[in-house]
Amino acid sequence: MLFNSIQYLFVFLPLVFVGFHLLRLAGNGRVLNVFLALASLVFYGSWAPEYLLLIGFSVCANFLIGRAMPRSRNPRPLLLLGFAVNLGLLGYFKYAQFVLNNVMHVFGSAAPALDIILPIGISFFTFQQISFLVDAYRDRDMPYDFPDYLLFVTFFPQLIAGPIVYHREMMPQFRELPDRRTDWSAVNTGLLLIAIGLIKKVIVADKLGVWAADGYADVGALTVWGAWKTSLAYTFQLYYDFSGYMDIALGSAKLFGIDLPWNFNSPYLSMNIQEFWQRWHITLGRFLRNYVYFPLGGNRGGLVPTCVNLFLTFLIGGIWHGAGWTFVAWGAMHGAGMVIHRWYRQGSFRLPRPAAWLLTFLFVNAAWVYFRSPDFATANALLARMTDFGADARLAAGNALSGGLEWSGYLVAIVLFTVQDHFYRDSHRWAALCRPSPVCAAFYAATFATVALVLMSANLPSEFLYFQF
Repeated sequence: MLFNSIQYLFVFLPLVFVGFHLLRLAGNGRVLNVFLALASLVFYGSWAPEYLLLIGFSVCANFLIGRAMPRSRNPRPLLLLGFAVNLGLLGYFKYAQFVLNNVMHVFGSAAPALDIILPIGISFFTFQQISFLVDAYRDRDMPYDFPDYLLFVTFFPQLIAGPIVYHREMMPQFRELPDRRTDWSAVNTGLLLIAIGLIKKVIVADKLGVWAADGYADVGALTVWGAWKTSLAYTFQLYYDFSGYMDIALGSAKLFGIDLPWNFNSPYLSMNIQEFWQRWHITLGRFLRNYVYFPLGGNRGGLVPTCVNLFLTFLIGGIWHGAGWTFVAWGAMHGAGMVIHRWYRQGSFRLPRPAAWLLTFLFVNAAWVYFRSPDFATANALLARMTDFGADARLAAGNALSGGLEWSGYLVAIVLFTVQDHFYRDSHRWAALCRPSPVCAAFYAATFATVALVLMSANLPSEFLYFQF
C-alpha cells in the first residue's frame, strides 16, 4: 500500500496507531514492539506476501550471525558470511538479469529472461543489516533480543525506501517504548509532517512527473525549452517525491514516539557537489562514507588515494541505485565531480557564490538526466536538445510558455512552493512549530484529513520513485 493511499492513511495507519496506544494504556508495554513488528510485516506483505519468507530469512540469518560474533574468538569469518548472505540476495534479485544480459551480449547472444521480481525495499534493508553486522564486528556487542531486532529491520515507516538507520540510533528508542507515555506533541508533529509530505507528493511531484514522462517519451520532438522543462521537471519531481515520502515516513514514526533521522536539507541550495551530498539523501551519504569510503582508506594517504576512494565510493553508490549502465554513469559523474571539487579546494581561487550555486545545480540537473533515462541514447539526445540554442529558440520559448492556464497555474504554484520550501521554512522548521495542546491536535488532525482527502481526489498517476531502487 502506498503512503498516499486510502488503505494506508485511513485504514492501516489509524488501526496500528489505535492498537498501539490501547496496548500502552492497558499496561501491556512489553508487547508494543512485537505489535509494531507484526504490523510492519503485514505492511510489507501487502505488496507481495511471498517475499515475507525472504525478509524473514534475511532477518533471522543476520540476527543469528550478529548474536554469534561476540562469542566468537575470530568473528571475521562470520562477518564475511553475513556479507555473502546479504550481497548474495541483493545480487541475485537486483543484478542477476543485468549481469546475464551483459555476459550474453559479449558472446553475441540474447539473454533469456529470468523473470525475477525485485522485492520492494531490498536495497534498504540490506544496507541496514550490513551496517549492523559491521558494528557488531567492531564493537563485539549485541545486547538486543529478536523482537527488537525484527522491529529495527522491518519498522514500516522506513522499511520500503529509508531513511537508512543504524541500530545504535533506533534500538535505544525501541527499548524505551514500553516505559514511555504518549507524547502528544510528537503526534501533532507527525500529522503535520504527513500533511506536508502529501502536498509535496500529490500536488508537486505527481504533476511534475506527468511533464517529465511526456518529455522522456519522445525526446526527439522536444525543443530546447521543452528539453529544459523535461529535465527540470524530473529534477524537482525526484526531490519532492522522495522528500515527501520522507516527511510521511518521519510523521508516521512520530505517531509512535519514534524519531527517524532527517534525510533532506534543501539540497538544491548547495554551493558545491560535496555540500549537495551533505544535504541530499543524508542517510545514504553517511552510509557510503562510514561503510565504503572509510574502509577504502578515506582521506588517508594523500590527495590521489583520497580522490580514488571518493570516485569508487560514488561509483558503488550509482550501482546500488539500479542495475543499468546509466546508473553507473550517474555515479561516475558524481564521483568525478567530487574529485574535481577536492582538487579545486587545494587552490586559492573561489567562484562567487551565485556562480558556484548555478554550476552545482546545472551539474546535478545534467546528472539526473542519466539517472532518469532508460539508455544513453535518450540521455545524450535530451542533453543535446538542452544545448541547441538555434535560430528557432525564441519561437520555441514562446510555444513552451503557452501551455494554457493549467500549465501556468501549476508552474506558478510549484515555483512558489519551492521558494517557500528552500528559503523560508522547510519540513524541519514547520515541525519545530508544533505545540502539545488539544487545539493544536484538533487543527493538525483536521488539516491532515482534509489534505489527504483532497489530494487523493486529484487522480494523477502516482508512484514513489525510490521504491524501484
